[in-house]
Amino acid sequence: MLGSLEKGTGDDRIPIEFFGSSAAVEELMSRLSRTTTPKQRELEIYATFVNQLRELAGVEYFFPFRFEAKGKERTSHYLFHYCRNERGFMIMKVVMWGIRRGEHDKDGQPEYTVDDQVGMGRLFRDDSDELKKFVADEVKKSNRKVEYFTQECAARYDDFYSSSVYRQMLLGLEGKELVVYDEDNQAACGPENRRKGTLAGRLWLRSI
Repeated sequence: MLGSLEKGTGDDRIPIEFFGSSAAVEELMSRLSRTTTPKQRELEIYATFVNQLRELAGVEYFFPFRFEAKGKERTSHYLFHYCRNERGFMIMKVVMWGIRRGEHDKDGQPEYTVDDQVGMGRLFRDDSDELKKFVADEVKKSNRKVEYFTQECAARYDDFYSSSVYRQMLLGLEGKELVVYDEDNQAACGPENRRKGTLAGRLWLRSI
């Protein structure tokens, strides 16, 4: 679509209808002319579309799914789930993170990619190290309640992790990067003092 527009071919109405205004398209084309790689162009197109959703449709929360072209390391297309309220966003994250993954899949953000070995494709790209670093850094800066991650962070419009993903990450970091304290932040509250696999929102986290 954008390639044909750059060459002066095709129907000019298509990108204008897609992005919502001729001004947005003109600004995008100007930025695209300064890019040097397909990835940069993709990011510019993505950013423009998301910005237009927020400005014209009042969308606050969106959930992107990226599909790769079969046999090629490039994007085929995106699907977007978007809504105007936090609850819909949270429900979508819980549903998508709850989908059973293949044995070779790792934790990461939602992303469909073509992979013949797993049929429909991997749902997640591996960026668990990025999440681990974020959690550890936040606790190092200040003692945090569990609910800071499982409720506040999980509700942010630009955060694609669900409450359960955060909870599992915190459990995995316990004893390595952080220590769990009681709700008064006075006494340690390790796994031996809690039901197995649980981590209540009112408990505190301290960095080791």
